[in-house]
Amino acid sequence: MRIAVRADATSAIGLGHVKRCLALAMALKDVGATLHFIGHVDSDAALAMVTAQGFGWTPLPLLSVNQWTLTGQFEDARHTTDFMQAWAADIVVVDHYGMAATWHQAVRAATGAHIVAIDDLADRPLDVDLLIDHNAAPDHTEKYHHVLRPGVPLCGGPAYALIDEVYARHARCAHQSEVQHIGIFMGGTDPGQHSAWALKTLRETVGWPGQVTIATTSANPHWPDLARLVRQDANASLLMDQANLADFHAACDLEIGAGGGAQWERCCLGVPTLALVCADNQRATVSHLQAIGALQGLDALGQTDTQARSMSDMLNRLISSPGERLEMARQAMMLVDGHGAQRTAQAISALR
Repeated sequence: MRIAVRADATSAIGLGHVKRCLALAMALKDVGATLHFIGHVDSDAALAMVTAQGFGWTPLPLLSVNQWTLTGQFEDARHTTDFMQAWAADIVVVDHYGMAATWHQAVRAATGAHIVAIDDLADRPLDVDLLIDHNAAPDHTEKYHHVLRPGVPLCGGPAYALIDEVYARHARCAHQSEVQHIGIFMGGTDPGQHSAWALKTLRETVGWPGQVTIATTSANPHWPDLARLVRQDANASLLMDQANLADFHAACDLEIGAGGGAQWERCCLGVPTLALVCADNQRATVSHLQAIGALQGLDALGQTDTQARSMSDMLNRLISSPGERLEMARQAMMLVDGHGAQRTAQAISALR
């Protein structure tokens, strides 16, 4: 298999799309595929994340129109097919919320390639040969019935979580009755600066004095400000540009984290989590996981005083409730075993 991976990594959208594609790419490489990434990127950190694993990255030219429009999709499809034809790719994995059936049909018509889409919104027509949605939902078939033609195979749910296999092998979080270490991770670029807000709330509203570690990357345009904030706090530290966050997650007695792809890493390791909704597309997953008791969730869009007080109340309860933290971890670990990328790679292999 020669597989092109179409995904973007920018300070505005974060590194999550490329990170989950990279986990899938590693699993596909293990079953004999050759892969190459193409897309828009605006940081060396994102490029390094891909090239460090031995994959090439070809940046796509900037579009003359908005890539979310119909014209933009056709233009992006043309750039993508130019690369795929030159590189002789026979499968394309596309992870982009702006690409719909128009893009899929244009790429298929020009290359004859199988189209694999990674999605979780179900908000636009999709014309694909395989759909991957590793987020939690009551019924994935029902979720996509109005946008996906009948009979298209679907890898749905956290059993297909696209995380590095290191999480399957890593020791799980060691639960203690007393919270001594709280972690904060708001994604690779933290566009809403939720890391600083969470630390300030933890110190100023909750009044918790213990050890805090904030993980981020140099793709975060606000990391120098975050570093200055951490230097003013004797019990806080900043962790930068880790190849994976398994050690970081597992060392946390409690974590405050964005409700994106890293949630599956925390679930796999059994990390008690207060998940913040930092983007609209995180609402459904956080709500579902809270309903089944796998985490505590909070809408953090806006970072209002009311939200800060709600976060303070939730943190105070979790810090003082070892039984609740342990039960959340147990529920979370039942969802994710760390082998989701391998299952998905097998489904893609079956397209040949």
